[in-house]
Amino acid sequence: MKATYYEEAGGPEVLTYGDLPDPEPGAVDVVVEVGACSLNRLDVVQRNGWFQMPGFSYPHVAGMDVAGTVVEVGDAVDGVAVGDRVGVDPSLAGVDDRSKLGGMGDLFGELGIIGGTVAGGYAERCLVPASHVYPVPDEMPIEHAATFPTCFLTASHALFDVGKLAAGETVMIHAAGSGVSTAGIQLAKHAGATVLATAGTDEKCERALARGADHVLNNRTGDVAHADLSGS
Repeated sequence: MKATYYEEAGGPEVLTYGDLPDPEPGAVDVVVEVGACSLNRLDVVQRNGWFQMPGFSYPHVAGMDVAGTVVEVGDAVDGVAVGDRVGVDPSLAGVDDRSKLGGMGDLFGELGIIGGTVAGGYAERCLVPASHVYPVPDEMPIEHAATFPTCFLTASHALFDVGKLAAGETVMIHAAGSGVSTAGIQLAKHAGATVLATAGTDEKCERALARGADHVLNNRTGDVAHADLSGS
């Protein structure tokens, strides 16, 4: 398969477009033909060598945020079929040991990440545990699906796994124009919370309202600590 990879740290000039072996699924894995892959900040940070995740190695195929079509399935895969349009959960926590990507922990230093520590979406094909793919609706462009994984998983983990947010509660989400915060606004609102959002421009505040925020504040011109958001 064709892939873009790098074998040393540096700017875009270290990227090589060439041939790599096609991934082969383990018993509970699938191979996804990549339809779209978003550019994630970690892709840039690791390529430049500013920071690299524990377990990172060269050569590396980046790309955490992947969506595409299943083209191969392992012998023990159930519920995922060739031809399915899917988005990929890049976090390799809780992977079955029968997967070629199994055996990693769920804490920093142990956690594997598709596109972060193992080959990701800068390639024609990507190996993924079958447990870590999710159906993409037919009406959703595959490019849109590729913007979901890291932002929505990060926001969901912060709000519900760590913060234990529940219906009827109130949450304040800062930097409301960012990908993670945009996801957080929508997830919190869907969960029945009242969403307060702050951002650095009026335009970003308006977009936050459009995404479901109940009240917004420009944090460059307003006082977040003392603002009365009840009427905004």
